[in-house]
Amino acid sequence: MARGPSQLSPTEWARLDRLLDEALSRTGEDRQSYLASLSATDREAIGTLLAHAEAASGAGALGNTVRLTQRVGPGTVLGRWRLEALIGTGGSSMVFAARHIDDDVPIHAALKLLQRSDAGAFAARFQREREILVTLDHPNIVRLLDGGRAPDGAPYYVMEHIHGQTLLRWGAGQPRAARIRALIQICDAVEAAHQRLIVHCDLKPDNILVDDQGRPQVLDFGIARLRDDAEVTATGMRMMTPRWAAPEQVSGAAVTTQTDVHALGLLLIALLTDQSPRRQRSGPALLAEILDGHLEPPSAFDAGSRGDLDAICLKATAMSPTSRYASAAALAADLRRHLAGEAILARRDARWYRAARFIQQNRWPVAAAVAVVLTLVGWAGSANLAAQRLVVERDRAEQAAQRAEANTELLVRIFEAADPNHSPAKPLMVADVLDTSRQELERQTIDEETRAEMMLTLGRVQFAAHTPDAYQTLSEAHDLFIELYDPDHPQVWAARHYRNTAGFPTDFEAALDDQDALIASMRTQRPTMLMGEALLSAAIGHAERGDLSGAATLAKEAESTLIAFNPSRAARAKAAHGFI
Repeated sequence: MARGPSQLSPTEWARLDRLLDEALSRTGEDRQSYLASLSATDREAIGTLLAHAEAASGAGALGNTVRLTQRVGPGTVLGRWRLEALIGTGGSSMVFAARHIDDDVPIHAALKLLQRSDAGAFAARFQREREILVTLDHPNIVRLLDGGRAPDGAPYYVMEHIHGQTLLRWGAGQPRAARIRALIQICDAVEAAHQRLIVHCDLKPDNILVDDQGRPQVLDFGIARLRDDAEVTATGMRMMTPRWAAPEQVSGAAVTTQTDVHALGLLLIALLTDQSPRRQRSGPALLAEILDGHLEPPSAFDAGSRGDLDAICLKATAMSPTSRYASAAALAADLRRHLAGEAILARRDARWYRAARFIQQNRWPVAAAVAVVLTLVGWAGSANLAAQRLVVERDRAEQAAQRAEANTELLVRIFEAADPNHSPAKPLMVADVLDTSRQELERQTIDEETRAEMMLTLGRVQFAAHTPDAYQTLSEAHDLFIELYDPDHPQVWAARHYRNTAGFPTDFEAALDDQDALIASMRTQRPTMLMGEALLSAAIGHAERGDLSGAATLAKEAESTLIAFNPSRAARAKAAHGFI
C-alpha cells in the first residue's frame, strides 16, 4: 500500500514528482507501457497522483461523476460501429479500433468513448472536441466520421483510424529535410485551425501520428479552445502537458495562436535532435525553467542545425509571444525558405547573411564575375610583380614572365575547350569552364610554382561557384606551396586561409581550429589584407560555433586591420561585428 504524503521524505517526493511528470507527458498506450515499467509500489503511488490530477482538472470536484456501468469492449456495438481492440486509454476516455457494422461499407475507424457519463467539465470538453473536429477539414487533421451516445449516456465520436507512428518515432529514421517537411505540414494544419479561431493548446509528439504515406495527422483537440475562451481548471491551472507548454500556459497569462507556435518550435527541436526539449528537468524545476525562458538551441545536440534552424527554433520558442512568429503560416514559410536555400526572416537583420544567401541564389552569374575579376587581378598582380623583380633580379623576372605566359596560354586553352562554337548543343557554363580548367592544368607541363599559383586561383573560383571540388583543389595548392616555401611564407598562408574557409561546410571544427592557429602565426608579422580576411572568416566561424564573445573580438580586429587596405571590406567586418 502506498504511503501518504506525510510519510514521504523530501527526496522521495522529488523522485515521485519526476515519475509523475514523465507519466503526465505521455498518453494512451505509451503511458500504460511506462506505468507497467515501474515497480508495483511506484505504480500505485503514481496512479493515485494521476487520479488526483484528473480530479483537480474539474470533473472530480463536481461530485456527480458516474463511471460506466455497462461493460464495453471488443464486440460491443455502439450506433453503427462494432468495437474491436482497445488501442488507447486516457484519464477520461478510451479509444477502440472500430468497424462499420455494414460489411458493404468497409470503413475502419477509431472510436473515442468518454468513461464518465456526467454533465461536468470532462463531458463538456469531450463534446467541444467533437464540435471542433466537425468544423476542421484539412488533410493533416484527423477527420470526424460519426458520433453518438452509449446506452448509459456516455458520449462517443468516431474518427478515421490513422495507421502509423508517433511523430518522434517516425522522425528517428528520416533525413533532416523530411522531418522539416513534416513539420511544415503540421504548421499548415495548425494554421487551418487558427483560421477557425481554434487554438490546440496541447501540441506534442503523442498527439501527432504519421501515417504509412509519411503524412502527419494532428489529433486530440480535447483541451483546445476558442481564441476568446479563458477556461481554467478548478485549481486555476490550465490543462496542459508541462514539458510541451509555453510560458504563458504556466504563468496563467492569455493563450493565443502564438502559444501553438511555441509548441511547434518545440516539436521542431525534438525532430532535429531526436529528443524532447527540457528533458533534464521535471516538476517545479521544469516549470521554473519554462518561466525563465531558457531553451537550448538544436545545434547543442545536432551540429547540422547550426545557423538557420537554430534561428528559426529560437524565434518560434521566444519567451514573449510577440517575439515569436506571428503565425504558424509564418513559421512554415521560413522553413520553406530554409529548404530552398533562401534567406530566412529569423535572420533578416544580418546584412552579411543576406549577402551570402544572394550569392548562393545567384551562384553562376556571381561565379562568372568572380572568375573574370580574379583573372584580371591575377594578371595585373603578375605584371606588377614582374616589373619590380626586373629591377632587383632579372632572372626572377624572366621566370615570372614565363609563368605569366603559361597562365595566358592555359586560359586560352581553357576557353577554347569550353567554347560553345565547338559544341553548339551545349551552352558555356561556369561549371564546364572550371572542370575544363582542372583538366587542362593537370595536362600542362609547367613549373611547380606556376602550378601552385594556378591551383590557388582555380580553387578560389571553384569555392565562389560552390563546386564540391574547391576544398580538394585548395588543399593541393597548399601542399604545393609547402614544398616550395617555408610555413610562414605569404603564399602558404593564403592557400591555408582559403583552404580552411572552403573546409567550413564539411569539417567545420577542424577548419576553424586551423584558422585560429593560422591567425596566431600571422599576428607575429605586420598586418596585411590577407590577415584581415582571415580574421573576418574566423569571426563568422566562431559566431556559427556559438562563441559570440570571441567572434565579436575577431570581427573588431578584422575591421581595424582591413581599414588600411580596403575600406569596403572593413565595412563588411563592421557589419559582421554589429550583427554578432
